[in-house]
Amino acid sequence: MQIKLNWLTLKNFKGIKEYKLVLNGKNAVIKADNGKGKTTLYDGFLWLIFDEDSTNSSKFSVKPLDEHGQEIHFLDTEVEAELTIDGKPLKLKKVLTENWVKPRGQEKQEYKGNVTTYFFDEVPVGANEYKAKINNIINEDTFKLITNPMYFCTQYKTGKLTEMQSRRAKLFEICGNLSDDEIITASPKLAKLPEILNGKSV
Repeated sequence: MQIKLNWLTLKNFKGIKEYKLVLNGKNAVIKADNGKGKTTLYDGFLWLIFDEDSTNSSKFSVKPLDEHGQEIHFLDTEVEAELTIDGKPLKLKKVLTENWVKPRGQEKQEYKGNVTTYFFDEVPVGANEYKAKINNIINEDTFKLITNPMYFCTQYKTGKLTEMQSRRAKLFEICGNLSDDEIITASPKLAKLPEILNGKSV
């Protein structure tokens, strides 16, 4: 499977008021000084796909903040992207809207939380359906392994296994579980290893 990112737009997402990253399926290197939004772009993409940020956390604020660090209200947070999957275009969109209610007999509105709307190929879908459709394209762990160079060594963990056991199992899955003899005979530099090991395993 080949997945390419054509473009990504962020509106009122964390520190970005509005920005469109256009790649047209090409590789790109994004460079900027610290605090200019490089990680925010990646967080926006991961929030759109998996409801998480680059630290693998779902508990982070996507709303823009004012100069006092308070959330700016009455703004919709939007992230949208167009992917090409095996040559076929796919649009994904996610919109976070504040829910304000005016209680009977009161003049002021009250903030009652947020509503998230999901769009898959421009069709609104529920959260569970959206997640299922994404997972049908590519498994979440596999996606993170191939897009985040830090994920494997800092966050990768599966089931009841420890992080070390999870990483070891994944490496064996990729490379195969080679015997000591196969490893030793693969390189002339290891020729003296059996003598050094003296009957012990690698």
